[in-house]
Amino acid sequence: MRHTLASIAILLLATNAIADWPTLGGSSARHGQSDQLGPSDATLLWEGASETAWFGDQCFIEDGRVATMRFQSISIAPIVCHDLETGFELWQRDFPGVNSRSVPRGFKDGFVYATNFQESGADTLYALNASDGSIAWVSEVFCERGIVWTASFTENGDLVVPITGNDLARVDHTDGSAVWITERNIPNTGAEGTCIFGGKVYGFEGFINTDKTVTAWDAETGVYLYSSAGLPGDGDQEVPMTLGPDGTIYVKRDGGALYALQDTGEGFTILWASPLGHVFYSGHIGVGIDGSVYMADGAQIVRLDPATGAELDRSASLVSTSTLNPRFVIDNSGTLFVGNGGSTDGRLFSFAPDLSQNWSLMVPGLTRGGPAMGRFGTLVIAGNGFELMAFRSDGTDVAESAPAPFGLSVWPNPFNPATQIEIVAPVGDERRANVAVYDLQGRLLDELYSGSIQGGELLSFNWRAQDAGGNLLPSGVYLLRARLGDELRSSKLVLVE
Repeated sequence: MRHTLASIAILLLATNAIADWPTLGGSSARHGQSDQLGPSDATLLWEGASETAWFGDQCFIEDGRVATMRFQSISIAPIVCHDLETGFELWQRDFPGVNSRSVPRGFKDGFVYATNFQESGADTLYALNASDGSIAWVSEVFCERGIVWTASFTENGDLVVPITGNDLARVDHTDGSAVWITERNIPNTGAEGTCIFGGKVYGFEGFINTDKTVTAWDAETGVYLYSSAGLPGDGDQEVPMTLGPDGTIYVKRDGGALYALQDTGEGFTILWASPLGHVFYSGHIGVGIDGSVYMADGAQIVRLDPATGAELDRSASLVSTSTLNPRFVIDNSGTLFVGNGGSTDGRLFSFAPDLSQNWSLMVPGLTRGGPAMGRFGTLVIAGNGFELMAFRSDGTDVAESAPAPFGLSVWPNPFNPATQIEIVAPVGDERRANVAVYDLQGRLLDELYSGSIQGGELLSFNWRAQDAGGNLLPSGVYLLRARLGDELRSSKLVLVE
């Protein structure tokens, strides 16, 4: 077991931490904490999505399954569900319609919640069965058009979502009916989502030409409770709020300060305001297990004192050409895993609580994606092309029932001028097989095999870094994808000069 007595004690204290990743920030408080112990290095458990994508999207995890969107065009953007242990594709679902993108909004209690995002302000809300992607229900409410919001969840699993006109609805998780609907005024700019804590729903209110407030509603009835004083800033509100495990509310106003607020039961008190911080529209504020507040400030991450908002530590720059757009996972030791939201300079970082760097790894096209953590401390992140990666440190205890994948070996790798690829089918029935090489943008370069394979059969290829037309490829990184039946494995091929 990797869990020490100290980490178990931390786990027991972190009552809002979770083993799965149902929504942005890992819980309806969105503080980023997990009750798992994450990877100590960039050891890959598996790599390779079953579908290519222009950019990475947020991953959601429950009970050994990970779901994410793979955006391929304005009308082709399937939700794909993979096995957390092996990376095998379990199912995919793409909703029909003009300009329809299938956007996952949460993953809880056996359902992937999703909308067919059509920029109409009246998107259909679906519940998909986690086992096979079939539609369990279609909601009677229609959701607002924002592409970055994710659902928050009440104690019984109902979801709270922004609906047409940016009003709020609590949706019954069993059949999609509206439990309640409440009016709200907020520009459609990225902060449509809410947080839930202590039986209350927290969200933003305000028009494009007014200061924004933090408002509380009763989670059971949807009744308006009270609002904070106006928090100055510009007309938009793009950065979502975060609640710490103690209920402290952290709000970064667009064009304004970072605020810490306390719910007194009758209203809100501002504990402190800090001028630090610049966060892009789908960024995130994290809260460490010691209460430290983590957020972007320019190209760096800053760590703030939760009592005063004073700066404690600062990272090195996390981006070179992109705007820093961080999303956090914080494990039960306090280690931070941060996706920088970069495009060509997309990268996943691991930091100690004081923001000293442990390791980092390139994840191109991390524009809308961010890390998520599931059982056994498995860390998952999605990028562009076929980039979908799961990390887990050696020695982590896992269930013995995980299915055995087929054998895949590539040697030498890195290589020049050729590498040997071998695939061994597990004992069993005959199945269809396909082996192909792609570039990192998902373009097919060379199909090595397409046909059937018997159980126990060996497929062997000597790949000489040529495309299907026999043209030599330049040095760089390529992706090998091997599919046997419903099982998919991928490996990077590194051609050196």
